Amino acid sequence: MVVRGVIASYSPEGNGSVVVNGNPYPFTLERMWQSPVLPVVGMQVDVTFSPEVGIAAMVVVESQPVALPLATKPNALQVDAQSLAAILNRPFDIADVGAVLLLALSWFALPAVTVNMLFLGVLKISFWEILGHYDALRALGDLESESVLGMLLQLLALASLPAALLPLVLRGRAVRLAAIVPLAVMALMGVIVGTEMHRAARLAGGWMGGDVASGLASEAAKMVHVGVGTWIALLAALWLAGNGLHKFAANPK
Repeated sequence: MVVRGVIASYSPEGNGSVVVNGNPYPFTLERMWQSPVLPVVGMQVDVTFSPEVGIAAMVVVESQPVALPLATKPNALQVDAQSLAAILNRPFDIADVGAVLLLALSWFALPAVTVNMLFLGVLKISFWEILGHYDALRALGDLESESVLGMLLQLLALASLPAALLPLVLRGRAVRLAAIVPLAVMALMGVIVGTEMHRAARLAGGWMGGDVASGLASEAAKMVHVGVGTWIALLAALWLAGNGLHKFAANPK
């Protein structure tokens, strides 16, 4: 049975609702939409109902003007102009953009750790600088060590920032998990750098004797404090991960 309806709502994720005879019905772009143009609120459509599945197909009424032609059939990873424009109307997505900007600020410009150098003042080290000096840290434990791992870690951190914004412009349920990438990168960096510091301290203990090294490590730990950049980055990364997981769980398609 084919009935005339009107698009009542549509989101860039590919979900919407159509009103038929005064009743709203949900629809999905991938399974039901049969026209080479995107749905627009107020658009008239012919809705085909099936006893088995409810809405089986939706086709735009040819006599009305439409916009946003698609060169190909939409797929799960297709970027469209509506996705970009709709960001300005979605407060949670604006918050995601703000969280990524805060991440960049905290990683590059704010101190991740501060070291009290006593009479020499306070040394402030950013997350980016820690990654850049990772190879020097490895050399503390192995004087013959030569590596570009620090540069690779910096590239991974850089790539994680645009990755967190992929759910704003790409459709597909799996893409929403990209929002957890910055948090995963921070956790990975913490494990890698912490492991290397522990290894360097263990080797130093072998050189100077266990008691001496233990005392020096204890005093050094008192001089090092977590900086404001770490807390801001952690909060921003947790927001992105939480929002991404919420979208992943709330939209099964």
